[in-house]
Amino acid sequence: MSTIKSSNEHLTLNADGSGKDIKFQSNGSEVASISDGGVVTATSYAGSGANLTGISSVGGATGVDFNDNVKARFGTSNDLEIYHDATNSLLVNNTGGLRLCSDTVYFRNAANNENGLVFTADGSVDLYHNNSIRLQTNATGIQLGMDGSLDGGIVSAIHSLFFNIDSDNNSSGQQIRFATNHNSGASGGNTLLSIKEDGRGLSQFTAKAWADFDQSTVHASHNVSSITDNGTGDYTLNWTNNMASVNYATSGLAETAGYVSVWIQAAGSLRIKTANGASGSYTDYPAAVIAFGA
Repeated sequence: MSTIKSSNEHLTLNADGSGKDIKFQSNGSEVASISDGGVVTATSYAGSGANLTGISSVGGATGVDFNDNVKARFGTSNDLEIYHDATNSLLVNNTGGLRLCSDTVYFRNAANNENGLVFTADGSVDLYHNNSIRLQTNATGIQLGMDGSLDGGIVSAIHSLFFNIDSDNNSSGQQIRFATNHNSGASGGNTLLSIKEDGRGLSQFTAKAWADFDQSTVHASHNVSSITDNGTGDYTLNWTNNMASVNYATSGLAETAGYVSVWIQAAGSLRIKTANGASGSYTDYPAAVIAFGA
């Protein structure tokens, strides 16, 4: 064994000349070197590195590689750990909260070409499905998306909850639907309740039309555009929106001793007659009529 030894004084190894390094070899092969700039290069290092100081950068142009389950630790008490366990990548925070700070934060897929969640400072939080926006927050609540566009919404105020339809193309016939077994698209599934853009609520349990009237004077109504007085005890209720067919159910009441009978039932109107319950003669009575159906 050969030894270079310095007793109680510095040992100086000098490579005299510009750009010359001090090189260390084993069996004729270089295993380490010290450049004239003081950079140490070696084929491997041993030890924890706990006592290394003055390191301002790691990795250089080639990056830093960590084997599985080898952790990059941050904080005096190893408060934050980043590592890969051979199956999953883990970001573990052990102290306080974990904050991702940026004016825009994207959660994207591995290919970096699809959004999952996007946070924008002083703006919205957007939630995506298969890179199509499905939900967006705004100043008053949330906006719901369908087929990649924000064409429906739920806007929440302080004391009320508002469901809002705001179509980008301003098309008519928009509605809010409550349905079961519904996967995607504007239709499909089993509609339990639909609210039309004119305010009508349609379901098997809601009246499609009704009116409280006295001859041609309408006191209150729903889906009734007008009432035609055809003569004594003879009236036609004209629907604002037609029924889907003539097969709908009706019922009516007349005040005092009268009754209501259906005369002609059409998709766009209902003709009824009010009569005296004792004599059967047609008589003008204040009446109320309600219709259920498709």
